[in-house]
Amino acid sequence: MSDFSSYLSEYTVVNYQTQKLTENLNLESRGQQEPNCWDKFFSLLALLAIFIVYEGFSILPDSLVVPFPGQFRLADTSFIILFVSFSIFLPLIVRVVQRHRRISLLLFASAGMLFLAALMAKISFDQPFIIGILYIRHSFNYFLFFPFMILLSTEIRIKFFIKSGIIFVSMLAFGALMQKIDPSLPIFNYIGGEEEKYSNPDMMRFGDFRLFFPNIEFALLFFFIVLSDLVNNIKVRYFGFKAFFLCLISYVVVLTGTRSHLVAIIIVSVVVIMMGPKRWLKLYSIILFSFCIFLQIASYAVSQQGFSVFTENRVSKTLVYSVDKTDGSIQGRLEQCKMYWDNFLKSPIAGVGSLRYSQNKDYYYQKYNFFSNNDIGYLKILAEYGIVGFLWVLYFFYCIVNKHINTKFTSSRYYKENFSNILSKGVMYFISYVAVSMVTIPHLIEGKRIITIMLSIVFLESIKSSKIKNL
Repeated sequence: MSDFSSYLSEYTVVNYQTQKLTENLNLESRGQQEPNCWDKFFSLLALLAIFIVYEGFSILPDSLVVPFPGQFRLADTSFIILFVSFSIFLPLIVRVVQRHRRISLLLFASAGMLFLAALMAKISFDQPFIIGILYIRHSFNYFLFFPFMILLSTEIRIKFFIKSGIIFVSMLAFGALMQKIDPSLPIFNYIGGEEEKYSNPDMMRFGDFRLFFPNIEFALLFFFIVLSDLVNNIKVRYFGFKAFFLCLISYVVVLTGTRSHLVAIIIVSVVVIMMGPKRWLKLYSIILFSFCIFLQIASYAVSQQGFSVFTENRVSKTLVYSVDKTDGSIQGRLEQCKMYWDNFLKSPIAGVGSLRYSQNKDYYYQKYNFFSNNDIGYLKILAEYGIVGFLWVLYFFYCIVNKHINTKFTSSRYYKENFSNILSKGVMYFISYVAVSMVTIPHLIEGKRIITIMLSIVFLESIKSSKIKNL
């Protein structure tokens, strides 16, 4: 009798577990899963945290962004977030480390690399070690990966976060355009030495002021995710809005006049479209390019001088300006490249370290033959962090590519257009943009840019290859 009772109890437990598993599978197989209140809360909490560590995207007043000048600014809130996460939610952090060992090892290695950079700056420039740590303190934003992983632990939350992020970025873009049309509007608050963005002659290009758009890499993450959805998804929901979003962000990037972003976006987007599965999209791209060639030929046929379709537009002018040695900025960047290379040769293994930024660059250059700037990417990392840092960068890209390949094979078991596959490719497009633009932008050693990069890694690491469809 006791054997029968134990058998019946065991059968009841197994049957209940099987029933719950079946219910979960049926829930996934129905297609869209709607986020519950907790999913929305954690997703919006993550968005709020990003808003804070990005210092309110230049919307908040000075008194909130820098409440204690010289001691604390809003970007330092990231350390409060990390302290709370590691002290209160330590068991969850440990679980994240166990489940994502490769990326966790990479992040802990970054901390050692940062301490080494401060030590090498002490040796190379006699800069106090604590000053060096304070200067590069926001590079510890790599560890925001862990609280973001806790908040955005499921694809349902990530999906709701992405939708909320797209709406927020769209509002930010409209605000930037309105600010440019009427600079007197109280939308953005400019902090620092270039406060008057739309009255400072240094902010002009081609006779017009460059558009101010704060932390544009955050918007570009959503840009590439939406691009992945349009290129790879067979049935795109809200096609009109997503196409408009891509056009809006593209227009904003062009108006900013930032060549690094523009070149990287063009290269990645062209490769993505031409290698994508949609033939009609490739055909439209070829037709558009052919139409531009036809206009160019027709222009020269109508008049002797003609009108250059390929050079007389803002995009081409921006690209040409970057390689103009007389008026453009390439000459200064070439000189910086030589400076970084010379300093790399002085200390090739560990680099010369990170020298604190100063507006008086000439003084530091004459004294140390080195100064800190953010116009160069790979060579800056090579000079400041040496071969050790460069190997870390290569391993960083390897981890992302490897994770994407694994996701690609596992998610294809269900269908190619599922959310896992689309999100994974979108993150890869964004990381490709980072890799291309890092020729002149040091993404991986700038605190604010690291935030978005970590967010993209959270998206990639949280993918479970589920059957959730569409974005």
